[in-house]
Amino acid sequence: MSERRCCTTPLGVLLFAAIVCGCTRDDAGGGAGPGLPQRHDVEASWFQSFPDAGTRYAFGALVRGFFLKSGIDTDLTEDGVLVLPKTHEEHRLDELAAKCAALPRSGWEDAIAAHFGELSSIARAAERRTTPAWDDAKPRLRLRIHTDEFLAAAGVDASDVVCRRDLPGLTTCVVLDDEATALVVPRTDLEAWGRPIEAVFEIALANTRAALDGVLELGSHDVPGLGALRVVTGDSFFTAAAVLWLDAWPELIGTHGTLVAVPWRRAIFAWPIDDAKQLETLVPALYRYAEKIVETHQDVVGPTVYWRKPGGGFARFRISENDAGQLEIVPPRDLVELLR
Repeated sequence: MSERRCCTTPLGVLLFAAIVCGCTRDDAGGGAGPGLPQRHDVEASWFQSFPDAGTRYAFGALVRGFFLKSGIDTDLTEDGVLVLPKTHEEHRLDELAAKCAALPRSGWEDAIAAHFGELSSIARAAERRTTPAWDDAKPRLRLRIHTDEFLAAAGVDASDVVCRRDLPGLTTCVVLDDEATALVVPRTDLEAWGRPIEAVFEIALANTRAALDGVLELGSHDVPGLGALRVVTGDSFFTAAAVLWLDAWPELIGTHGTLVAVPWRRAIFAWPIDDAKQLETLVPALYRYAEKIVETHQDVVGPTVYWRKPGGGFARFRISENDAGQLEIVPPRDLVELLR
């Protein structure tokens, strides 16, 4: 493989991975079973999540089994996309495969059910034809944050729903909370209501904050040699949206802003930046910590580390791992300029 160059800016870091993932894979089990067809011409990217054909086909068997329980047959395209022939619904399996690969085999079935159950509820919103009355919808509007990959896997086109970009790589969606699920709001509803998108977002934000009042808790996790990592948690699918109002906790906003990660829908990690000299240690530490959460939890978002600017707004650190297990980190340009 070609050699990658480390960033040479003052905040560039080339760090040997100090945290080894503690997750184990349960390799017990028999043969492939009735999983995905054994076709040698299929080179799906998600195959790389599993160490051998046996675990790959076991995963496929559980995925197909989830749909067969409802009498739904499935096909697999040459590039590894799961297709439901009767409805022409398509699902990419990369995210789900990576999630299951980090779990014991005993946890795969629940992870698959949770994944496809949520995707189905989101996809239904884009196909919904009945627009609720504004007075009925208004108090139920909420904000949820999804990865771009999650929406794509759900078959939801961002141009068809009420959404915006607040954090790079993530999409903030206006959803309609009906207790059983949260359905993303299609733009056809917006047109029927005759409301500007900015006003709908303001209402959804206010409703979400009100719904999380008394639910969110601010705690800390001591990291030896680095200090306290602040954590905002809450038992709600909407908790991750609280990253949009971090200034509600003044102690989370440092002199130079805040390092932020949203690895899980129910938690936000924040590290106030008061001493710029700590960044070369804090950024990889936060990324590794968030990475472990992603590998061991369901309902995850991702390990991306963001810089929440002192005056608001977010920029992300570009982080990758090279062949030697070293992190290569490129900081946001604005942060580099600020700290010069």
